[in-house]
Amino acid sequence: MGIIKIDNIRFKKMYNIDIPPNIDIYLLQHLNIIGYGLIKDTQNNPLTIYINKEYRGNGYGQKLFQDLINIIKEKNKYKDITLTTNKKDIYINNIIKNNGGIEISEEKNKVLYTIPINK
Repeated sequence: MGIIKIDNIRFKKMYNIDIPPNIDIYLLQHLNIIGYGLIKDTQNNPLTIYINKEYRGNGYGQKLFQDLINIIKEKNKYKDITLTTNKKDIYINNIIKNNGGIEISEEKNKVLYTIPINK
C-alpha cells in the first residue's frame, strides 16, 4: 500500500471533482485506489481525506492521514496546523486525536483541533 501524487487532470477524470491548481493531490492505493488526500499550502485546514466507501473501517483513513501529516512535516513550514471537523464524524475526530490532535474548542456541530507539526 502506498501514496502517490497525481495531477488535477487525472484526478478530475477519476472523481469528476475540480481541484484548484494550488492543491497537491495524493492517492492511497494498494491493488485498487482506496481514497485520496488533498494538501493546501495553508496553516488552517490544510488537508482533506476521503476513503472510498467500500474500504472504510479498515484503517486506511488513519494511514492516509499519517502520510499527509508527514508530507506537511517534511515541508517544515508550520509549527502547527489547525483542523475543523464535524462533531458527528467520530472517525475523523478519533484519527486526529490519535495523531496528536489537541481539541481547542467545540461549537454547535464543529470541533477545532491543533496538531503540532514542528517543535
